[in-house]
Amino acid sequence: MFFNASFLTNESNLRENWIVLADVVKEAHILELHLEHPRVKVSEFEMEMRKRIFGTIYMWDKLMSILQGHWSLIPDVYCHVKLPRDALPATPTVPGAPTPFTNRIIQMRLTKMLNSRKTTEEQQPRVPGPAAVSAIAESIETEIISTLPQAYSLSDFDKQFDTILPSIPLKREELHIIIIGAFATAHRSFTGLLHEPNFTNLPSIKEQKAAFRLQRKLIEYTTDTIRSAMRFADMLLGGCKKYFLVNLIALEASVVLGLCVRGLRRNRRAYVRLSRQGLPTFTENSDLEGSTHTAFLEGLNFLNGMAHHSPIAAKGSQIVRSLHQKLQRDATVDDDLYSNTPTPIQQQQPQQPQRRAHQATSWVPSASAGIMTAAAIASEQLGNILAGPPVTSSSCGPEMVMDPFAWSQISTHPLPPPADMHHFAHTVQSASLQWYYDDVLVDRYATSTL
Repeated sequence: MFFNASFLTNESNLRENWIVLADVVKEAHILELHLEHPRVKVSEFEMEMRKRIFGTIYMWDKLMSILQGHWSLIPDVYCHVKLPRDALPATPTVPGAPTPFTNRIIQMRLTKMLNSRKTTEEQQPRVPGPAAVSAIAESIETEIISTLPQAYSLSDFDKQFDTILPSIPLKREELHIIIIGAFATAHRSFTGLLHEPNFTNLPSIKEQKAAFRLQRKLIEYTTDTIRSAMRFADMLLGGCKKYFLVNLIALEASVVLGLCVRGLRRNRRAYVRLSRQGLPTFTENSDLEGSTHTAFLEGLNFLNGMAHHSPIAAKGSQIVRSLHQKLQRDATVDDDLYSNTPTPIQQQQPQQPQRRAHQATSWVPSASAGIMTAAAIASEQLGNILAGPPVTSSSCGPEMVMDPFAWSQISTHPLPPPADMHHFAHTVQSASLQWYYDDVLVDRYATSTL
């Protein structure tokens, strides 16, 4: 049943996945997998296997409940089982090398750590403060990153065991996506759209600069996440490129970067207005717009390339493409705005016209095409994937029931060839980009909980 649930997810049938997952959780409860001391006597080996199964179901439940906006099927108050061991009893291991299950345990620990920091909806602030975000980041550093085995280190990792366990490079990259994605999720409220900066209020400079530092970190983490997802996809075989995690992360990370570009441009306009009034101002993160926009385009190009493999990528590319068209229109306004600005401000303005001309010749489609949106996806095939406040899936540390390579062996209905993808991506009725233009919806997106 669990295999069926994960298969349905990769096929973008999330509603059916939720139904099957409910049966999986029910079966796990009947078998008392959630208990450290079940009524049925089991051996030490069997107990470890039970913990591994339940830990995987627990992670999958947290991920799917967040993606679909449901309550978790497994209440934490009833979970009394500890995390499984890294190695099974009486199983031979290579000294110093990670086991085939090491990466799964790391993800279980990350899931439990993030879930333990959650509070009730009434207790959550509308916008997390810098102190709360820094506390989450510090917990990830001390409880997860500092304990990673050298083979799975985020930097300067040890490759000596890659030949012994050929799956290590793939698992290493997946862990990189999940852990860095958790950092990005913690910082996601600092896209720059929820904090109206007052660049002339010198007494509040300290607080405002703290928000700007978190915005910089958000951009760095999100850019790293997209590029790690691209490396991960390059390592996958053709049939398993529909693995939903890599495509969904690329979609959400691209949207976050697009919102960051919007926030950075809003701040630049504020600099211009104040400079024209002759007021002294302080500027922050004005150097990030060009690199952020470049990473945003990388995410869009990646989704375009994956559209032939994954329905999520096909529809996600429509969302990000429409966001890009809005950013292009914003940049056109900026071209007029900056025509009479002082030289220092002009130097901060990226060379938008040349870049846009290059982009238009490479992949930008006709603006008259129907645009898929998060709301349209939620109402149709993706089953509320972004209906509620969307949360980056990497914060939950999901893990498939099998290695992604195994999806290559599954016979599925192929997606249309690239020439037909335009029609395929527009099979759902198009809708307006209200979620992007409406600050209330942007607020809901950026303040979603972990």
